[in-house]
Amino acid sequence: MSGIFSATAVACANIALVKYWGNRDDALRIPANGSISMNLGGLFTRTSVSFQPSLPFDELILNGRETTGKGLQRVTEMLDLVRAQTGLVHRAEVVSENNFPSSAGIASSAAAFAALALAASHAAGWTLSEEGLSRLARRGSGSACRSIPGGFVEWRAGTRDEDSFAVSIAPPEHWDLADCIAIVHAGRKKTGSTEGHALAPTSPLQAARVDDAPRRLDLCRRAVLGRDFDALASVIELDSDMMHAVMQTSTPPLLYWQAATVEIFRAVREWRASGLPVAYTVDAGPNVHVICPREVRAETSPAWAKSSSRKSAARRGWQIKRPPERSRERALETCPRPASFKRAAQRRTNGSKRGRDENHPVSVRCHPVGGLRADPHPGPLARWGVAYASRHVDASPADGDRDRHADAAVDAGRFEVNVGRGQVE
Repeated sequence: MSGIFSATAVACANIALVKYWGNRDDALRIPANGSISMNLGGLFTRTSVSFQPSLPFDELILNGRETTGKGLQRVTEMLDLVRAQTGLVHRAEVVSENNFPSSAGIASSAAAFAALALAASHAAGWTLSEEGLSRLARRGSGSACRSIPGGFVEWRAGTRDEDSFAVSIAPPEHWDLADCIAIVHAGRKKTGSTEGHALAPTSPLQAARVDDAPRRLDLCRRAVLGRDFDALASVIELDSDMMHAVMQTSTPPLLYWQAATVEIFRAVREWRASGLPVAYTVDAGPNVHVICPREVRAETSPAWAKSSSRKSAARRGWQIKRPPERSRERALETCPRPASFKRAAQRRTNGSKRGRDENHPVSVRCHPVGGLRADPHPGPLARWGVAYASRHVDASPADGDRDRHADAAVDAGRFEVNVGRGQVE
């Protein structure tokens, strides 16, 4: 076979507003219910795929480390789908990196498999429509199908491979929302989403949750299209709580929340009761996504100052400390953000023999707002650590200017990246 054998693609993570949990078909990842999400312009995965005749087997380099086991197996399964459709027999080297924590409930698999679907199909010379790319990405990770279209996206559940894919219901510029992600814990979760989906039917609450899904989808769709934040806040918090209720009543039960997770819930509800338009949602992990109109980010500091949750946290001795600065080269090598953005939250010993609370090893991760840049911002969530993101956008520097833009941005104390609608480089 002749043609392109190598390609690099960038895809963004997404945050589900009405969530997917449990499958109708585990092998094809046909979901038990549909879902609606918002693609995030500041959180992305860049993946390169190179099919090479000399390789005896597929290779996966993830965030600079060779990966084997289940991670490589899932990548190979998607590459096999591409090889079966194109007649290509070569094995591939896959190099992938993301600018946010993996397997921590921030949709790293969604961005990863969307980028892999884009890069692998392009490298093999397989031209797919947006619907076809969404279906291919779904085979690697269900939520990855929502990272193919831009803006606000709905995954039509369907009943078979051909009719289960995601479509855009509103473009990125339709509603200028931001997602402030409180990084409660950046480590890998003990039970991944794939295993969790398989446990969903064991919960006595799952059937009722799935039966009610069309109602919640309709409410969320109307809220997004009508830019009705109060209605959106109501449905996304309800849906998030329902999904975690299923998790916590499965056999065995899954408890992803940590103490700080619940504190953030309380704080968000306080802020909204005081008139600040904010709402929380949580994927399969402890980290909390706080959704708000983008202009509200500037108002969150005074809200945090008045928050009783903040006072409660202060009584327990929480404070923000800055870790030792790393070199600029090291910061660029390990993750695409400047070292000056890093913060750590540690618990004071208060004269006791207890040191740092290992349940809350949190840090600030400032991702680009609007897909272009992010400024350091303490905000109300600095107690836990915050990552700012926004809905998926289509702005990016020219390919030839990418390195210059990144270097200049780091020198200026901020980071600038290229993101796009599932773009291939």
